Amino acid sequence: MRAGYVAQVPGRRTYALGARVLHLGQSFMRQVDLPRRAQPVLDRLNAATGEAVHLAVLQGDQVVTVAKSEARQAVRVDTAVIGMAEAAHATATGKAMLAWLPEEQMRRILAANGLTRFTPNTITDPAELIEDMRHVRRNGFAMDREEFQQGVVCIGAAVRDHSGAVIGALSASAPAFRASEEHLARMRAAVGEAAGELSAEFGAALPPAGEEPADAEPATVSQVK
Repeated sequence: MRAGYVAQVPGRRTYALGARVLHLGQSFMRQVDLPRRAQPVLDRLNAATGEAVHLAVLQGDQVVTVAKSEARQAVRVDTAVIGMAEAAHATATGKAMLAWLPEEQMRRILAANGLTRFTPNTITDPAELIEDMRHVRRNGFAMDREEFQQGVVCIGAAVRDHSGAVIGALSASAPAFRASEEHLARMRAAVGEAAGELSAEFGAALPPAGEEPADAEPATVSQVK
């Protein structure tokens, strides 16, 4: 009753479901609905970049891939597996979501998973990671420069709902040898457009790049350790 999940029926000694149950139902339907509604957007992003593209969400403290489209190129990267947890601090989708989370939630996720080194490029220094989060907020996209898999470069952007909350992230992944500045610029533009399109599907009004929401104050170095 205190949490709002049940309520006592007035004048009777029985209980009914409370309004809080509606929130649970909406959250469940969003998780079910997101991959289905994202697939056409993923397919267009795949066509625009020619690269492997992914949709990931936060499930508890884990970044999990829930939908993907394989690259159209002859040489492809070995990308995420649907349903498999990825590293939040070392992937473009993970960083795209982490950067916009409330400070307490970001700190909890990083503390729960640690800053494991996967490649020589993995960011394991808290101060460097916090600075990277600032770049994500300022630029509106996250980059994985061979931080999770050697030879793979990824660009990701957050997906939001009508309340402005981050509900997932889209990314495109390319082999490093194909990641010229020109190709990366095309990928950034396509990923940003796709994330905005999918966010609009859920009623989001996105802030311009560089504008930080009130609940996403940057964490301090000591808070990430």
